[in-house]
Amino acid sequence: MYGAAAALHHDLAQTTVSFVIFAVLFGGTAAFLGAEVARARRCPRCDEQQTRRAADCPRCGYDVRERPRFVCDQGHAALEPGICDCGRRRAPWQPPDIGRHVRRSVYLGVAILVALIATGLILGG
Repeated sequence: MYGAAAALHHDLAQTTVSFVIFAVLFGGTAAFLGAEVARARRCPRCDEQQTRRAADCPRCGYDVRERPRFVCDQGHAALEPGICDCGRRRAPWQPPDIGRHVRRSVYLGVAILVALIATGLILGG
């Protein structure tokens, strides 16, 4: 790495800082993915660690692959259907539709980019 930096006439300190930044980003990503894989293999009902991604937990019979969750009208979550502690019936949880929010964020990002480019052209030209 330092040989390539010297050949490209880069400063040793800048190369070290860049290497440390990317190493921390890579390490954080690897830790996050490792935690997600470990969480996916743990049964949320009995906290049994699975050796592989099984369809059902051998200890309690919970469907680890589908991970069904249920919520009442007040938003109280549970792993079992039935009546909530607040007295309302639990229904299967439906994940929210985030497509509209993603599109809005992309449009806002493109608008900001266009505004920055236009400002640079006006002030720099």
